[in-house]
Amino acid sequence: MTATHAVLCGKALEKIEKSGCEELVVTDTIPITGKERPWLKQLSVAPLLAEAIHRIHKSESVSSLFV
Repeated sequence: MTATHAVLCGKALEKIEKSGCEELVVTDTIPITGKERPWLKQLSVAPLLAEAIHRIHKSESVSSLFV
């Protein structure tokens, strides 16, 4: 399962654990400090943002980054 912003509030972690989900992949746009689980993987958006900034600086298209 994938998600963009992991708003893991309330009983979210408990519900996900009970769902049988083997792995949840989220971005690091919202910190998950203190909520780490073996099945919760967090990916950085830093490389994507860096490339977008680079392309904007060089007046290049960024739309291909989001296809």
